[in-house]
Amino acid sequence: MKKNNNKINLLRYLKPYKFGIAMYILVYLVAAAANIFMTLLLANAIELITLKSYHDAIITLAIVAALYLLRRACWYSSGIIYNKYANRIMADLNLDLAEQAFKLNSKTYSDNDTGTFVQRIVNDPEQIVSRLSDVVDYLTDMISALIMVVYISSLNVYVGIAMVGIIIICSILEFYRTKTLRKNQRITRKKSDKIHSLTTEIVRSEKDIKALGLESSLSKVSKEYYRDYTRTNAHKEIVNMNFYSSRNLLIEIIGVLVLVLGVHFIDIGTISLATFMIIYSNNDNMYSLIWCIGEISSIFVEIRVCSERMFSIFDDEQFACEKFGKQNVEIVKGEIEFRNVGYSFIEYE
Repeated sequence: MKKNNNKINLLRYLKPYKFGIAMYILVYLVAAAANIFMTLLLANAIELITLKSYHDAIITLAIVAALYLLRRACWYSSGIIYNKYANRIMADLNLDLAEQAFKLNSKTYSDNDTGTFVQRIVNDPEQIVSRLSDVVDYLTDMISALIMVVYISSLNVYVGIAMVGIIIICSILEFYRTKTLRKNQRITRKKSDKIHSLTTEIVRSEKDIKALGLESSLSKVSKEYYRDYTRTNAHKEIVNMNFYSSRNLLIEIIGVLVLVLGVHFIDIGTISLATFMIIYSNNDNMYSLIWCIGEISSIFVEIRVCSERMFSIFDDEQFACEKFGKQNVEIVKGEIEFRNVGYSFIEYE
């Protein structure tokens, strides 16, 4: 009976641990909130120092120190929660995938490389769980950076327009980058499967390989597989790097423009020196926001590719299972008889 691959998805394995996942996200959000208030209070402290309100500045910095300790405690707690629940989710995934592997028929195994199954059962679940935690991390950083961009925009509308413009342009660029990355990553993972398959077979059959004198032949095949994988992976990384370089160049140009605008507005008296210092010290938040958008996009590509590969094992059309009848025979009575059985062989010199 064919299983519907659409019903077997990652959400099924996350639901039993929704309380732990919610606590993990909550702790990270508290850390993000502490980080946001720290940044805002530090900006306020700079302004107080320029106004020579040193007493108020010291109180503000003391609050910043308390928030720093709170953020550190949240990060430590999130690490404990992650280790507890990530291992359980991975264990559930590995167990179900291993059980499904027992149900696949012999033809399925003979038609596919060993690495095809090893990667899907062992590596893909670990990759997914690890990258899911990264999503939470980058999301909180993105929220913090977004709030700071909004805050800077409120200080000067023209600086805000420049920041929003570059964020939109870079987000469009990220859309095309992730689309290309997904395509290239699928190709790279297939090449990786072939390498893992060959390595596994060499380790399992090393005595037979030596006895038959196949070391040289397999060495040539291994080199060709690795060269093929290296070329494919290098192409993927270069294309991705070109997108990153284009994006970073745009961010740096706008960053310089923002600073030039800041100096101009100080010159004409539109903003104060303290406001300019706040804009200057938090200019990296624009870069951080776009970086987080790009990283989250990349992570979702990895998770989607891994999920498609992993749960494809449950797709009977792609990986056929053994077919058995539904009727069980409790007791079998009878005899087994061989008739007209012959045996012959040809002796070669």
